[in-house]
Amino acid sequence: MSLADFTVFAQTADIWGQYGLTLSCAFVALGLSAPLMLDGDKAKLRLHPEKLQRIVFPVAAVVLVLAGVIYGTIRIRQMDARETGDGPLIGCVQGNLAQEVKVSSETDRLPRSYLEHIQLTEQAVEQNAELVCWAETMLFGGTTREGMMRGVPGVAEPYFKDGIPSEELLKSGWYTGNLRARVKYQLKTPMLVGAITEIPPEERIHAWKNYEKGRAYNTALQMDAEGRIVDSYDKRYLVPGGEYIPLEDIEIAGWAPVREIVEGYSQGLQGYTSRVEPGLRTTTFRLPSQPERLKQRPWAYTVSICYEYAWPGCYIELHEKPERYPDFHINISNEGWFKESAELDQAVAFCRIRCIESRVPMVRATNTGITCSIDAAGRVRQVLMVDGKDREVAGLMVVRPDVLEDPQATMFVLLVNRSLAWLSLAVILLVAVQMLVGRVQARMRRKRVQQAQAGTGTLA
Repeated sequence: MSLADFTVFAQTADIWGQYGLTLSCAFVALGLSAPLMLDGDKAKLRLHPEKLQRIVFPVAAVVLVLAGVIYGTIRIRQMDARETGDGPLIGCVQGNLAQEVKVSSETDRLPRSYLEHIQLTEQAVEQNAELVCWAETMLFGGTTREGMMRGVPGVAEPYFKDGIPSEELLKSGWYTGNLRARVKYQLKTPMLVGAITEIPPEERIHAWKNYEKGRAYNTALQMDAEGRIVDSYDKRYLVPGGEYIPLEDIEIAGWAPVREIVEGYSQGLQGYTSRVEPGLRTTTFRLPSQPERLKQRPWAYTVSICYEYAWPGCYIELHEKPERYPDFHINISNEGWFKESAELDQAVAFCRIRCIESRVPMVRATNTGITCSIDAAGRVRQVLMVDGKDREVAGLMVVRPDVLEDPQATMFVLLVNRSLAWLSLAVILLVAVQMLVGRVQARMRRKRVQQAQAGTGTLA
């Protein structure tokens, strides 16, 4: 159970985000419990004598819930009325590649997985998909942001005249080149794929970092129907331990305990210490639309990668000042580490709240699940199911995101932003200080009572 499961009340997130939802839940819980108190040495449950606690607080809590429910009901109806029912057809490929394969000695598994991804992609194209998505890091071997060979500049350029791949690359064992050629000569459909990419020289901004050894971006690359790389987005909110070493710049100065812990964790988890760098740009992608749609303008969409869905700030940055507010959002994710655990359900719950906060529908394309579509009211509309399972299975979901007519930024994205996060932090710190002061005062009172009792006993 999560806040997203209270779908009607959760609609208030477009005003105050998940921060406001959390604060409101805390207020309601405190308000409803305020009339009761523990009294006397035996801590018996009694009604509070003060009218403020006994009446005002619970009434305020009930009013807040009712107001939220009324607002949420209205907003859901508004979202339903604004849905066009005519979003682009998106094919989401779920390859179900075990995360351990990438660090194992099973040399034929990645080539087999690549071909399985191709087969599912061909099925999506047969179903008239207008964009095919592969999950995070599923384009194996790495590449540059321009779709060239990583670490060997100049080697691949002869195969790309005007950015278009040569047909010779259909026989290549280089995954990026082969896929670009397949897109051009066979699939003829735009693709969005997750890949590890080389950090461009102009973005190597820290002199002390060795960018030649292991440092890279976690990137979403978009190819057009000609196999050209037309845009990209680099993941900016990284997983501590799994993708980067926390406090790394401090450790360079000589403080190493965190580095040792994180490196041990990373090596045990994936066989090496990952050093992914946070991206520096936000991107609004474009996707060609059918001539009869959108007055011949392309679709606009944004992308997040993996657990960026847990950060409201990531979506605020993507949506607060775009050239054009997005029609939909795509989250590509590889959560293979978590197998069939509840983490996958938590990921969907986070995504549902993000959709409400920004009023942008979302499509999730994952490696092992849960691949799904979510509308602008935070409701899960379609889930990839294979043999009754939504995770640890391979398959294809072809879906239209529930795009809205005339999408616009919400109050939360434009005005409230991160202010409630800082307010929440301030409240937490204030309560913590009050609790500490209360504990100290209670201890001093007990000490005075003990001293008084001891003094009385001495005089007797």
